[in-house]
Amino acid sequence: MHKTTIEKEKELDHFEPAQWVYEQTVGETVLTIGMEQVNYSVFLEGETKKLTCLFGCYEAFSKAQRLLAKEPSQLKTSVELSQNDLLVHKFYDQTFQTIIFSDILEHVPEPEKYIAAALKLLNDTGRIVIIVPYGRTENCVNEFYFTELQSLVESLSIINMKFIYTSIGIVCERKVIDEIGLPYYSELAEDLELVFSRKETDYLNEIRVWKSKLIEQKEATIKLLEQQVKRSEIDMEILNDFHVQTLEKQQNLHELTVLKKKYQSLSTSKLGRVTLYMWKLRKKIKRVSK
Repeated sequence: MHKTTIEKEKELDHFEPAQWVYEQTVGETVLTIGMEQVNYSVFLEGETKKLTCLFGCYEAFSKAQRLLAKEPSQLKTSVELSQNDLLVHKFYDQTFQTIIFSDILEHVPEPEKYIAAALKLLNDTGRIVIIVPYGRTENCVNEFYFTELQSLVESLSIINMKFIYTSIGIVCERKVIDEIGLPYYSELAEDLELVFSRKETDYLNEIRVWKSKLIEQKEATIKLLEQQVKRSEIDMEILNDFHVQTLEKQQNLHELTVLKKKYQSLSTSKLGRVTLYMWKLRKKIKRVSK
C-alpha cells in the first residue's frame, strides 16, 4: 500500500536523524563529530565498545558531560569526550570503524579538509556517516544538496542515502575497484536540485521582502506610539495647568466669600452701620465737589 505525501511527511517529522545515525553505525570503535544529542546507551548496546565524541564548542561539550554523568559507571568507561577541532586533535594511533559528522560540515569553511582528516582515521573497512541540512539554510557557511555531498566525498563510495525531514544523510565507504556504489541518475538529480535551488531562492527573497516590510511597519508603529506619547504629555501639561488655574480660582472665590461674610457681619452691627453711613457720605461729598 502506497503512503500519501501527508503520511510520509508525518513519518519523516517523527523520524529522529539521530536514530538513523545509530542504525548506520558499525564496528567497535566510533567517533562522533559535532553530535550534540548523543544517546550513549543506544550506541553502546550494540557492537560498539569505544565511543569518542568530539565537540567544537564548550557549550556542547559541557552539555555532553552533564548527560554522561547520569549514565552508569560501567558505561562511562567506554566513552571519551573532548572539546577540540578535528583538524588539530591528537588521536595518535587511534582508528575508527565508524566516523560520524552530525550537523557540522555546513558550519566549517573547508569541509573537504575534514573528510580528508577523517579518512586518515578510518579503518580499511570502515565507513563515514554524514548528516547535514538539505539545501539552503540560514547561518550556515555551506549549503548541501546531494550533488554537493557527492562532490565532497568523490573519493568514497556512497552506499546509502536518506532524506530525513529537512536533512540529508549519506553513508560512505572506501572505494573498491570497479565498484559502482549507490546508483542514481546524475543528470536528473542535478536538474531536480536546480529546481529546488531556484524555488528556495524565490522563497528566501520573499522572506527577505516580508522581513523588510515587517521592520518598516515596526518602525512606523514605534514612531506613531512616540507621537501619541508626546501628545499625551502635552495634554497632561494642559490638564495640569487647568487644574492649577481651577485651584487658584477656587482660592480666590474662597477669599471673596470670606470678605463677603465679613462685610455682611460688619454691616449688621451698630459700628458697621455708622461706618457704612460715613463711607456713603464721603462719596456724596466727593461727587458734589467735582
